[in-house]
Amino acid sequence: GTSTGRVHWWKVSIENGKGSKGKCSRTRVLHTFQGHEGVVTAIQMIPSMDLLLTASLDTTVRLWDLVKRKEKFKFCGHNAGVVDLAYSEEYRFLLSAGIDHDVCVWSPFADRLVFKLKGHGSPLVGVEFVTGTPQIVTADAEGWIKVWDARN
Repeated sequence: GTSTGRVHWWKVSIENGKGSKGKCSRTRVLHTFQGHEGVVTAIQMIPSMDLLLTASLDTTVRLWDLVKRKEKFKFCGHNAGVVDLAYSEEYRFLLSAGIDHDVCVWSPFADRLVFKLKGHGSPLVGVEFVTGTPQIVTADAEGWIKVWDARN
């Protein structure tokens, strides 16, 4: 992502010839996704569905279709910038962590907010799904870490 709200999708060719030591030999931009109006802060690939998720300080999260190379959904639910993203293949949920202290839960199949995880008292700095479990872990700027159950 860029400070101008663009996300560049690059093709990188790795040279594997004798003596090359896996050096990058060629790069080119395949496509530039445009839509955010602020700094892009996080990017999350969803390869199983050919989707790209991006977050920005403009308070939005955007879901991009990599096959059609266009925006699928623009998610609006945060009151301040979005700083981190996570996705669970098992639960098919998208998560966005915001400076507004909330985690928004989204579906890749609908363009509306599913629900919010509230409980932090300061801006969030991270969100993760714990692989193989229903647990979501969030962290805030004051150092608090919370564990949530995605089934509830």
